[in-house]
Amino acid sequence: YIAGMQNTDGGWRYGRGDESDMSMFGWQLMALKSAVNAGITVPEETRRGMTKFLQARAMGTRGGLAGYKLNERPTPAMTAEALFCRQMFNVRQGDAASQEAVGYLRQNLPRLTAYDEYYWYYGTLAMFQYDGEPWEEWNLALRDMLISQQRTTG
Repeated sequence: YIAGMQNTDGGWRYGRGDESDMSMFGWQLMALKSAVNAGITVPEETRRGMTKFLQARAMGTRGGLAGYKLNERPTPAMTAEALFCRQMFNVRQGDAASQEAVGYLRQNLPRLTAYDEYYWYYGTLAMFQYDGEPWEEWNLALRDMLISQQRTTG
């Protein structure tokens, strides 16, 4: 079903033929990655379309930034999601786009004044995969902030 609903640009939206967005792309990629992990074959055409979508939506000087829809400004949440999606295609730390994305995320570490659970979710997935000092910095910022907000009663 997911492969059948893929748009010609390689992404997804709420209905086939609607303009694809990075948010829907990430959720569909994660579902397809889970299918592959369970031994279900994903059509090669679907994979090629996904690669095409990520390449077409790459922004920034090195292709590491991403916005919600085509030609929309980059945001931390969509950049984190795109980074994680590229990581699922085995793009590694040395990749210029990954380095640009990680640098951008490090400039936008989680903070209560910019509350964004969606960003924190994808940022955590991406920074964990990236590992090293960037992950430690991200984890320290998010972990301590979340713990400070935790309810201890009731």
